[in-house]
Amino acid sequence: FPLRGGGLFALLKLIFLIPAGLYKTYKIFKEYKPTGLLGTGGYVTFFPVICAYFRRIPIWLHEAELVPGLANKFLYFFDAKVSCAFEETSKYFGNRAIYTGHPLRKGLSKVVKRELPKKPKNILILGGSLGAKAIDKSMIELAPFFQENNLSIFHQCREENLEELKAVYEEQEVNASVKTFFHDMLEVYSWADLIIARSGAGIVRELLYINLPAILIPLPSMGNEQLENANQIKKTGKGVVLTEDLDLVKEIEKNIKDALNDKSYNFYSICRNSNNLESEEESPAEIISENILKLIAEIKKVTKK
Repeated sequence: FPLRGGGLFALLKLIFLIPAGLYKTYKIFKEYKPTGLLGTGGYVTFFPVICAYFRRIPIWLHEAELVPGLANKFLYFFDAKVSCAFEETSKYFGNRAIYTGHPLRKGLSKVVKRELPKKPKNILILGGSLGAKAIDKSMIELAPFFQENNLSIFHQCREENLEELKAVYEEQEVNASVKTFFHDMLEVYSWADLIIARSGAGIVRELLYINLPAILIPLPSMGNEQLENANQIKKTGKGVVLTEDLDLVKEIEKNIKDALNDKSYNFYSICRNSNNLESEEESPAEIISENILKLIAEIKKVTKK
């Protein structure tokens, strides 16, 4: 149950749910007898961390955002170690933090090695895990522009917008594949020349690795976490950041037109071949798992004494 933005009602509801939440978590812990806990933030992490703390179970948190969310900011006080996807994030957690980078899906190196065309033809649109209403609405209005410029579209959308988007793309004779979920991201990344997306931590780390040019539209929030993430792409010159208070249709069209300009897109390509922030040899997943096992071993030694 998210607290941020919910006001007094959200706070009261959270307080009411605490006993039941802790009891259910306790039952799970009693059944499975975990020797360690890995939390990735968010309100769902709250009860497991509290329960692990009182059962003296080692706690490891992973912070994927550049600016930590409320949950991890609070929960790290429960003797938790914290791995950070961004080096700058470590300052929020003091000596309990370790910079590891963010675990990436296997096979992304195949995407990195392909060359981009002189100008983009294939546009991948990602709205996040549940899709993005503002992005879907903008694409409906941009369908004639896609057709005029002979652009092909892969669009991951909100479920309630699926049929409307399919109908609009078909009516405008746009070569488009519209789904609520893409199962093979390596395939769509390899197909894409330009990406329009939200800027959650996962997609930003993958974009920093594969270096595909991007137009990022952060999800508005009180903490501006996605805006901070998106600015990491902007700093490298590999993409632009648009906010929802702008005329999104106009701005997206303008930036696609810029990318269709040979010189502009060539600039993206130059940036793409330099300043890759994720080393192919490093494995954040291995670093995190090794440190979790080390923490569990250390706690075991202490409790045996």
